[in-house]
Amino acid sequence: NVPSEFKSYTFKFKTIQPNFTLNTHNLQSYSEEWQYIEGVLRSADVIPLETVEKLINVSQNEKKLPVKWSPVSQNSSVYQFKIDSINRQNDDSEILIKWSGKKFGIDNEGEAKRSIPGISNFSIVNVDVVQSPEQHLSINFSDPIKKQQNFKGLVTIGGTQKLKYVV
Repeated sequence: NVPSEFKSYTFKFKTIQPNFTLNTHNLQSYSEEWQYIEGVLRSADVIPLETVEKLINVSQNEKKLPVKWSPVSQNSSVYQFKIDSINRQNDDSEILIKWSGKKFGIDNEGEAKRSIPGISNFSIVNVDVVQSPEQHLSINFSDPIKKQQNFKGLVTIGGTQKLKYVV
């Protein structure tokens, strides 16, 4: 009993194209020999955890490294992860991060290498200038720093006095 002018109904809709981005944070230390990297995967739409776990593979010297995942919330499109058990060797090495969504109909694949400083190479891994809430420098070293570390001569900033250090 539908009137003839309503028998045909045309409408449009769009679907979200499946995609994701992968961002890693700074290298962090458990000890002199063991390190980890945390990161975030953001997807265009909700992806089940079982699928997300298969999107990236990480290796060091062709040995697969464990990646631990945790969704930010139920039915999430944001997942935090930790690349765990990165072995810091005597000389510099690197890890290889590969990602691919091809198996799941996602046109996104690639790879990135991250340098891992050797035990014999104490270095600055990253420096960030933070403006807010309080202006400071965040310096990430290749080795764990002791809470009582004396920074005299280790860190200097020209033209400044009475620096405050927090480990």
